[in-house]
Amino acid sequence: MSQFVSEVQLTVLLIASSMTFFFMLLSAFKLIAETINGLSFLFFVDSRDELNLYTSLKPLSWIFLVGGFLSIFLTFSIWGMVGISVLVILIYLVVFFIKLVL
Repeated sequence: MSQFVSEVQLTVLLIASSMTFFFMLLSAFKLIAETINGLSFLFFVDSRDELNLYTSLKPLSWIFLVGGFLSIFLTFSIWGMVGISVLVILIYLVVFFIKLVL
């Protein structure tokens, strides 16, 4: 591959593709989280109080989008991007269960 492009161009290409991949991954997690929450509340909500709980939990899926933007700053480290992905998932789960219990 180095016959066609220089090392700098190859590095920039790999960084850009890893940025795109991790941003898309965390955006997909956001959509999946929002869909699962929406479907679960659609099928299992019995009262208005639980419906209000859904509206309070809906903004939590933005945590994944913020994580996607944070992964842009860690593009030079693949372990940093994997770490931010795992950290964002754990933060989402902790905040979700805290809001669900309280």
